[in-house]
Amino acid sequence: MKKYQKILIIAAVIFIFTTVLLYNNYDYIFEIGFVEQPLYNTIHGNFFYSASNGGNHFARHNSPILFLYLPVYYIFEHITSITILTNLLLLLGAIPIYLFGKKVGMKITDNKKLSELSGIIIMTSYILFPSFLYSNLRSFHPVMLAAPLISWGLYFLFEKKHQLALTFFLLAMLTNETVSLLMIFLGIYIAFKHEKKTGVYLIILALVWFQFSTSIISSANGSGEYPYFKEIYGHLGTDFSSVIKTIITNPVSSFMYGKPVRKIVYLLEIFGHNIFLGFLSPWLILTTLPVLAQNLFSSSPYKYDILAHYVYPIVPIIFFSLMGGLIRIKRNEKKNIIFSYIKNNYKTILYILLVIAIYNGFFNGAINIYKDNCSTFGSNCQTGDIIVNTPRESVPIISKFIKMIPEDATVLAQDHIYSSVSNRKIALLFQRYNSPPTTDYILLDRDGNYAPVNFDEYLQYLKENKNYNLLAHEGNIYLYKAIAKRE
Repeated sequence: MKKYQKILIIAAVIFIFTTVLLYNNYDYIFEIGFVEQPLYNTIHGNFFYSASNGGNHFARHNSPILFLYLPVYYIFEHITSITILTNLLLLLGAIPIYLFGKKVGMKITDNKKLSELSGIIIMTSYILFPSFLYSNLRSFHPVMLAAPLISWGLYFLFEKKHQLALTFFLLAMLTNETVSLLMIFLGIYIAFKHEKKTGVYLIILALVWFQFSTSIISSANGSGEYPYFKEIYGHLGTDFSSVIKTIITNPVSSFMYGKPVRKIVYLLEIFGHNIFLGFLSPWLILTTLPVLAQNLFSSSPYKYDILAHYVYPIVPIIFFSLMGGLIRIKRNEKKNIIFSYIKNNYKTILYILLVIAIYNGFFNGAINIYKDNCSTFGSNCQTGDIIVNTPRESVPIISKFIKMIPEDATVLAQDHIYSSVSNRKIALLFQRYNSPPTTDYILLDRDGNYAPVNFDEYLQYLKENKNYNLLAHEGNIYLYKAIAKRE
């Protein structure tokens, strides 16, 4: 077995073990339940129905890549089948990084050992990207799959296999409608730098798919509108054109909205992972602008957090920019003293790249997995994480109470519990549907996130409501049952 294969297997074992461990300790992010529930409902005859997320998954995002998960979820009807498959697919995206990194090493050094080292280190750096050690281990968003698909697409592009490249880029658009915007820029790059016909095809298909996708979403949610313009970019405008106009005419004020220092750190973290060598291939790195703009001009600080899933589509671009830049070194070493230095010290550069990747992956990724998941690792529960999870001693109580809920019953639960009860027709997220409660059961954790209500006041509200009885109470966990079955 080759070294790179051993690394991939070790990474797969670590990723799978961690994601199962996090699930068993109620440390999943609730958003994965928004995906499991439509998968569950689809295989039970209710096409992509999602009670907590707009009535149908396609009311929020156009992600037909989810059809890939249906047969797997049908066989293994468990939420961890989603995260395990996602992590395996992400790691498959490391293979083209290795293959091309190996080729880059050979071009620069003409040394077989250094060539192999080049492929392994660049691939390892990809695996250690901070968000790969965080968000995909405890949640799932279809856009995560854009990373391996774009990785293979770029590999085939540089290998001059344009039809295969186009195929993978089109598949990447099936993960999320916003990836189409990235593909437009990538199409422009391909048309000018690689093959005109492939680039033009990609631009046209991306424009058509984005328009089609927003129409699907607008129709599915019944509002006739694409929701994210107002929800996330409402401070910039009410529709796509007005948002773009504001960003172009007032870029500084648009950037300064929110947390500008955090935005700068975000950019440094992304490009610093490869010690900024991606800028040696500036035309390819420019294709990341649509995704960066979506994140940096958003009203949500979570979008410009390197640990979040929003960065996934540009991760392979960053790495192929690095490798494309290294190829330029070979062509320009006699004209540029910096290029000459990098070529003559390529092994040292590789080790620096590895050290930075280990540091970034560990301190930005692995450490935050530890800090933000107190049920699993016994760390401080009151973190700035997207969810507030529960102490370890509450885990067996929650498990016991969930077993008391019939499979066909509807449930209202807080975010850290939600993804453990989303495998049913209707499971509602407490933070969105707490009043008036309309489910058969309500499962509450005093240590969890119960915003926007006061916990004790809510318990009193349930008592006075007279529609619910306290079925079980142990420690800080409460299970309520409706007196009459809710419709």
